[in-house]
Amino acid sequence: MFGVCGGEIFPKPYISFQERAMTAIAAGKTRTGIIIAADGRVHIDDESRAAHPEWAKYERENARKIFEIIRPDAQMAYAMAGSLIDIDLNFDLRYKAQEVAQLLLTESFSGNAKYLPRFMDELARTTTAAKHFPTGNGRGDDGWLISNVVIAGYFKGESIIAYASLYHDGNSAYCKEIIPLNIPALYGSGEVASDMYDINYLENPYLIPKADSNFSAFLVRLTSDPSLDEMESLCTGYIKACKTDFAQKKYPSCKIIGGDIHVAEINQHGFRWIIEPKEKKRLSGELSRGQ
Repeated sequence: MFGVCGGEIFPKPYISFQERAMTAIAAGKTRTGIIIAADGRVHIDDESRAAHPEWAKYERENARKIFEIIRPDAQMAYAMAGSLIDIDLNFDLRYKAQEVAQLLLTESFSGNAKYLPRFMDELARTTTAAKHFPTGNGRGDDGWLISNVVIAGYFKGESIIAYASLYHDGNSAYCKEIIPLNIPALYGSGEVASDMYDINYLENPYLIPKADSNFSAFLVRLTSDPSLDEMESLCTGYIKACKTDFAQKKYPSCKIIGGDIHVAEINQHGFRWIIEPKEKKRLSGELSRGQ
């Protein structure tokens, strides 16, 4: 089963190789904590570049895509991909999500199954209020995609890695579903992930390295009780594979993945950077106001 926003979420086995050609995000659980990693590239799509040539100056290789959620009853983080910044550069979904997390501090929740749908619904409401309705990703059956979000961490001691999507129909934004993952999440290039690993749902380790992988230098064979170092190597290895010249030439999904990798660990005691992002402020003077 899966839960839609506005309701609850329920665990289910779900393929962790997500194909979205915008960024690379990887996350995985261990017995003692969760690792989450992301690339650092900001790319202006061709449609936006043609309409606004001046936007090219906002492309960068050191962007921050992982953010902490601070609550007394939770230790969590999220990473975002998609069309996150509005045409007037006054709206940045990454930082609006921080405001949403602050707003929800006044509310109490029994656990992840209540908090995550509320978080995504409030993020959709904030996006609608700003009229942030990008169309550069094309329209599918669910509407126009705004953002894909990977959320990881602990709520009242309950661990989770979940995948959520934010869409719009031209008038309002909405979250279609929140899917908890019980295996490491490799988001960005499903082609690279499938080249690297087979999935075994029946027992640990869930990801089995392929003997004929084109990315053997980046493969990690997890033990049945992986350490944080093992999981960090798996997550960063996947992103490094997406950044190779081979992947960039062979797989279109990798062409705009790149830049500096940043990595965080989340455990029941808090959040810490393993590799800090180099971006320390928003993408423009306008976006930096109020920080």
